[in-house]
Amino acid sequence: MALAKFHKKQSLTKIEEQVGSALVELQNTHPDLKTSLESIILTQVKEFQINKTNKKAKSAVLIYVHFQSYRVLLSAARKLIIELEKKLKQIVFFTAQRKIESKWVKEHKSQQRPRSRCLTYVYDALLDDLLLPSTLIGKRIRARLDGTSFYRIQLDQNDRDFLEEKLDAITHIYKTVTTREVTFEFKEDKTFHTFKK
Repeated sequence: MALAKFHKKQSLTKIEEQVGSALVELQNTHPDLKTSLESIILTQVKEFQINKTNKKAKSAVLIYVHFQSYRVLLSAARKLIIELEKKLKQIVFFTAQRKIESKWVKEHKSQQRPRSRCLTYVYDALLDDLLLPSTLIGKRIRARLDGTSFYRIQLDQNDRDFLEEKLDAITHIYKTVTTREVTFEFKEDKTFHTFKK
């Protein structure tokens, strides 16, 4: 039954079996999630061990969703993540399965690589997915004296309750997948201004 949720898979690993069966169970028990879960197709699931300072090590699950069904997931992302975390007792993240292509590999000399296939776009999109359903307000690149650099990400203050526990996991997963370092800070979103009367 769990195999039906995966795209072109012959056999599943233990964690993929758990995630697939949890999604099927949520599809049957939650009528408000049923329509979105029916059209979600997974490609793979990866498990990460997060070593927190002064606390026990926790595990997080990164679920790769087929790119064409990822837009359906966005509408029910917050509730789906909360329900899956209850079932799996792990931190859960969703991301779309994206592909990085070299700009030098061409079938025809006039062919151009799409912007969505370049490394920078894919890495930025992965960070957006890990912060789902929140959004990032600002992003800065900071350089250290030894020549290394890291990204300073500013998040909305209103999402602090939902994201604060997950920041260690997001940092660890993003560093493992992309080799980029990130630090997070919460700020008030001043996008909307009120004018004096």
